Amino acid sequence: MRNALFQTDTYEDRKFVRFAKAIGGQIDPDTIGLSSSTPSDDPGGDASFGSEPPGKDKKTAGGTRMHTVSDPRPRFPRLADFSISGSQGSSDDFLLFLSMMFGLTQVELPDGTTAMLGTSKVAVHLTSDGYTQSEQFNADRALPHCEALARMWIFSASDNASALRGAQPSLKESDPLVRLKRAVTAEPKPPSIKVYIPDPTCLHLDLRDKPEETDRAYEAVLEAFLKLCPPDTAWGFDLGDATFVWEEAR
Repeated sequence: MRNALFQTDTYEDRKFVRFAKAIGGQIDPDTIGLSSSTPSDDPGGDASFGSEPPGKDKKTAGGTRMHTVSDPRPRFPRLADFSISGSQGSSDDFLLFLSMMFGLTQVELPDGTTAMLGTSKVAVHLTSDGYTQSEQFNADRALPHCEALARMWIFSASDNASALRGAQPSLKESDPLVRLKRAVTAEPKPPSIKVYIPDPTCLHLDLRDKPEETDRAYEAVLEAFLKLCPPDTAWGFDLGDATFVWEEAR
């Protein structure tokens, strides 16, 4: 019944276990295919079917706690590699962190010429249904080369750079992108991001074999890139996505 009603290690699952114990029920994890380390050992909640304060680490008797496991899926990892994670502790109220690195990716042209392609700008779109957001990174626009919009950030290359290379100068891995707080009683979907190149003018071309033909080769390079990465509706060129799930750390 527990497996049918609740997702393992969710807030509702832990409440069910505490309630069952309070009324004398016995839940044997070995007979229902669950981990022997059950959420019922969690001292973070009240032993009599109570609530858990948001933002607290979910430590168990064995010293474990909840953490996030990222699932990044960049389409061109040499061009833009990224992942997201949540601050350790509560899946009800947490900070979201973004890690990104940029470089050049190789594109082969029909005549055999090799071109290296980069981008001067990317847009990061956040999907966090079931959560409210606050403390948005650079909401005051104090940092250069980053524009914060509603559930979206646009990162640009520095003034003296033609393309994004390495880490984005405004965003450090220790800087939270946003704070998310659960706004629904049901288990929300895992937060995720999608990363786009907004439009073709953001593409940077490095034609190493024939640098004198850069201008003439640009349309051929763009055509070759479009076959690998077609535009996605009005958002631009889809570079991939990343999401994460909460699980119990050992």
